[in-house]
Amino acid sequence: MTSLATLRTSPAQVVGSTRFVVDALSFANKPAGPCRLISSSQDNGVVRLTWGGPQEGSPPDFYFPYVKSGIGSVRVPKDAPNGTIVVTGAMNGCGLVVDETRSDAGKPELEFHHDADCAHLIGRNDAGRKTLLEVKPSD
Repeated sequence: MTSLATLRTSPAQVVGSTRFVVDALSFANKPAGPCRLISSSQDNGVVRLTWGGPQEGSPPDFYFPYVKSGIGSVRVPKDAPNGTIVVTGAMNGCGLVVDETRSDAGKPELEFHHDADCAHLIGRNDAGRKTLLEVKPSD
């Protein structure tokens, strides 16, 4: 079983021994949303994850971008299957916020945000959203 497959099925088994890196160049100019992660190489215990288009018939992973001086976001169905992975680019002085919200059709979703300079989302209180996770650079 590959490290990526093990990450999906038994994350605790692989997280302590393997590092995963999102290959930012493969995600450049890709829109936020569904994707298919591909494990492209493994060097010195580091697995490089690259972008692949969603594959019909298999559950997608999700990507949300870094947006300079702004917010990159993606919505993921709350009932996404176990093993679904949500990725973003490097978090160098950025904030990460995960909210519980609802789609326009009323279905529960998780909304992931990459707050480039921690000036937009950290500490906010929006009606209709429940903040589940807020990570600042100092955390």
